[in-house]
Amino acid sequence: MKKLIFKFWGANVLFSIVLFIIYRLVISERDYDSDTWFDTVMNILDILINLGYSLAFLIGMLIGSLTFFLNLIDGIRNQYYLSLLSFVAIPIGVVVFALVASFDLSSAGSHIFTTFLVCAVVYLIFNWVQFLLFRKRIGAIYETE
Repeated sequence: MKKLIFKFWGANVLFSIVLFIIYRLVISERDYDSDTWFDTVMNILDILINLGYSLAFLIGMLIGSLTFFLNLIDGIRNQYYLSLLSFVAIPIGVVVFALVASFDLSSAGSHIFTTFLVCAVVYLIFNWVQFLLFRKRIGAIYETE
């Protein structure tokens, strides 16, 4: 069981790093129009904020992947919903945070959280698929015993 959970955790960490790299590339490829000195300063601040959010996103994904190890406890692993929460609770929290922040800032005309929100949803979907595969593997293990 430890090997199985470690494999899922390793796959999640690798996906988190790949998603972080993609997020950073998307941020760096943005085209900023800066006609004035003030626009240039605001664009630099936007880049710094996005870099900070990308680092916080990576740390959040890595912390969220540590909850996979809660499935080592039989009581959590054997209950479907507790096992589900160990996979998707933190990513759902990140998506809710990004949605609230995105709606709040979009009313002010800022779209800082758009890329962050897309990456958070992709990570949530990946964790959901990983959970379904994990439950399928757990079912196969219990059938052979």
